[in-house]
Amino acid sequence: MERHFTYASRFDCERSDLFDWHEKRGAFERLVPPWRSVSIIDSDFCISDGAKTTFSVGVGLFKVKWEASHKGYEYPCQFVDVQNSGPFKFWEHRHLFFQQSQSGGSILTDEISYRLPVGRLGDWLLSEKIGKDIEQMFKFRHRRTKNDLSRIAEFSGQKLRIAISGCSGLIGSELRAFLLGAGHEVIRISRTPTDVPSEAYWDVAKGELDTTQLEELDAFIHLAGENIAHKRWTKRQKALLYSSRVDGTRNITEALAKCSTPPKVFICASATGIYGDTGEQWVQEENNDTADSFLASVCRDWEAACSPLIPYSRIVNCRFGIVISPKGGALKNMLLPFSLGLGGKVGNGKQFWSWISLDDVVYSIAQIIRDERFVGPVNIVAPQVLTNLEFTKILGQVMRRPTVFPVPSLMARTVFGEMADALLLCSCRVKSHKLQENGFDFVYPELGAVLKDYLGKTELLSSSGEST
Repeated sequence: MERHFTYASRFDCERSDLFDWHEKRGAFERLVPPWRSVSIIDSDFCISDGAKTTFSVGVGLFKVKWEASHKGYEYPCQFVDVQNSGPFKFWEHRHLFFQQSQSGGSILTDEISYRLPVGRLGDWLLSEKIGKDIEQMFKFRHRRTKNDLSRIAEFSGQKLRIAISGCSGLIGSELRAFLLGAGHEVIRISRTPTDVPSEAYWDVAKGELDTTQLEELDAFIHLAGENIAHKRWTKRQKALLYSSRVDGTRNITEALAKCSTPPKVFICASATGIYGDTGEQWVQEENNDTADSFLASVCRDWEAACSPLIPYSRIVNCRFGIVISPKGGALKNMLLPFSLGLGGKVGNGKQFWSWISLDDVVYSIAQIIRDERFVGPVNIVAPQVLTNLEFTKILGQVMRRPTVFPVPSLMARTVFGEMADALLLCSCRVKSHKLQENGFDFVYPELGAVLKDYLGKTELLSSSGEST
C-alpha cells in the first residue's frame, strides 16, 4: 500500500534563498533530526539530477545503508529525492518551493510517497509508528531551517574564512555544518597529514600547526580537547586532559601569532567548571575564578594559554555549560536509563545545573564571530538554570517515564571517582550575562522545549503541516 505525507511551512525569505540553502554543503547534516543516528558514507554534495548520497541510518540496534539519488531539478522550484536502496520498499521525496508575491515570503512543501517493507505485515506492524516518525522529522526540519536562515541573515551577506579544530566533536560537527550552510569557507584542522585546500594539518605530538591555509582568517574556533567525561580521572587521564587543552591551545595560539595576518577573532572553548562549586550563589563572567578544583585550574590555564594572540586578535573564551543533545554529552548518557524507567536525581538533587541547547551553542558562536562586543570570557548557558532534581523531573515528563531511582552520592563517587564531584554533584548556578546583555536570542530558553524538539516528542498534526 502506497502512503502519502505532506508538510508545508511559510518562510520569511525569497524562495531562491530557501532553495539556495538546500544546495549548500552542510544543509543535509542540519536537517537530520537529533534523535536519529545518521551519518554520510559517500556523497556528491549537490542536488542536481543524477547526484547521489549514501548514508547510514540507525534502525533500532542495527545500521541500514540508504542510497538516494536526485532528479527533477528545477531551480528554484523543486528537486526530488528517490531511494535507490534502503529500508523502504519505495520512497520518493519532493521538495517544492513557492514564492508568495504579495508578502515576499515563500512556502516550502515536502511531499513524501512511500511503501513499507514486508507487504501487509509491514503495514500492520509499522504504519502508525513510521507515520508519526515522518511527521516529527519534518516538523523538526522546518523549524531548524527557519532558525538557521534567520541566523544566516544576520551575517548580512558576508562570506567569511573560518577555521575549526575539533570538527568531529559534538559542537564542532554541528557548527561546521551550520557555517557551510551559510556559505562560509570552513577550514578543518586535521590531525592527519593533508594536502586538501579546506584542511590544515596539526601535528599534536610535535605541537606544530601548518598555517599555510590559515592566513587572513576571519575567525579561528578552537574546540579540540580530550573528552572530559570519557574515562575515570586517573593521574594519567588528568595529565592528558590538562595537556590536550592547555598545551594544545598554547601551541595553536603561538603558531597563529606568527602569521603575517593572524585571525581577527580567536574563539576558544572553556567550561563553567572554572567557577567550581558555587552552591546557590549566582555567578557571571565578572566573578573571580578562584576555585581550587582540578577542573577549575584546567580552565584557568586553558584560557590563559590564549595569551600569545592577545596583541593580534580579539580573544573570546566560551565557558560552556552542559550542552544538551541526544548525540552526545550528558543527555546521551541519561537516555538509556531514563527510557527504561530507571532514571532519578543524583545525590540530593539540589545542585544547580547550567545547561545550553546545541543549537544555541552554534548560534551564540555565530554571533560572537561577527559581534566585536564579545571579548574575554562568555558564559554559554541558557537563562533557565535548574537543580538536578528539576532537570530529572522534566526529562522524565518528556520521556513519559518515572524518575524514582536516585543515584546516591556515594555510588556516584564509587563509580566515577573525582569526576563525580566535578561534573555530577557540583552546583554551578551560572548567569548568561554577556549573551543577554548583547541581545542574544535563545531558541530554547527552557529545557522542556529543547527536550521535546530534540527527542521527537512534540505534539503531532500541527496547523502548519498536513498528513494524508
